[in-house]
Amino acid sequence: MNDERLLQKIKMRLSQTLDTALFEEFAAAVLDGRGHTVTLRTGGNDNGMDLEIMDGEGEPFPGIVTTAVARNIAQNLKRNLEQYRSTGGMRNKCILVTSRELSPSQRKRIITACRELGFDLVDRCEQHEVAEHLFKDATWRKRLLNIPGDPAALSKFPPGPRKQTGQKVVGRDDDLKWLRETEGDLLLVGQPGAGKSALLYELAKDEDKGAWFVVDKDKGKIADALREFEPKTLILDGSYSEPAFVETMIELRRHEEISGDFHFVVTCWNDPQSLYKNLLQIPGGQSRDLRRLNRDEITEVVRDIGIVGNPWLINDIVDQSAGLPGLAVTFATLVMKGDWKKVQS
Repeated sequence: MNDERLLQKIKMRLSQTLDTALFEEFAAAVLDGRGHTVTLRTGGNDNGMDLEIMDGEGEPFPGIVTTAVARNIAQNLKRNLEQYRSTGGMRNKCILVTSRELSPSQRKRIITACRELGFDLVDRCEQHEVAEHLFKDATWRKRLLNIPGDPAALSKFPPGPRKQTGQKVVGRDDDLKWLRETEGDLLLVGQPGAGKSALLYELAKDEDKGAWFVVDKDKGKIADALREFEPKTLILDGSYSEPAFVETMIELRRHEEISGDFHFVVTCWNDPQSLYKNLLQIPGGQSRDLRRLNRDEITEVVRDIGIVGNPWLINDIVDQSAGLPGLAVTFATLVMKGDWKKVQS
């Protein structure tokens, strides 16, 4: 099934009536994948907690899971938190997972409802993030939504797990312009945490550029996807940018049965740039090193995650991030989850 069609089908199904108990089980799996320690509450009165979230800081705090229509979510969340308080719950943190997509005003009402009751919303997972998880997990997709099929070998999403789907890209306008305007095969160089995948995701979202991530190493599946999508750009990122696989993809492009009118964007860090330049046969102008961001830019990244009003904390994260936006996102996300000790260590 076409990548975009599959994703839209998932979102449409998530907007319909779901098995609430099964969605709660799925939500526990999603939060576990996001680094939380989760226990599913089953049977009897849940005391306002669909999920128990453990962070090592005391008793579990509440995870609220809802499939209600978006306009009712803030009220449902408030009701659950009030029930948690009325039954003796002492923690001041909570997490929300919803199958619905939220508007900016609905997000604001949710945050306001939490604050009025003295809670910090340390993580929120809404429809677009739920849909991406189901897009990649065929087992849960079939079980929860009864939608079979595996994703294509080309995707608009980077391979592997991703955090903060809605995170805006800061300080990379010149790099994005270079990606969009430079002809031929390109090499994007940056150490882990430099934000390569986030930047390339911005490129993939630009429909005019026809850029797709390669997310499968099966040559037959890749060839099928090439014929179906007719991409202008193939992005080789993460494990798909290893030199041996890059060489395989170059050979595939030369194959007479493949429409080879596309170019590559390849990421690298550990392997020598000269190796990739020789493989791709590109001059220096088609290779670009991602710079480290300055303090103001990293501060903007941290605040965009949701950490505001604490200059000392923001400054500490900026220091530890050392100009790497991906690292700043990781640190800030851990802090929002209550895992500051992990950041310090």
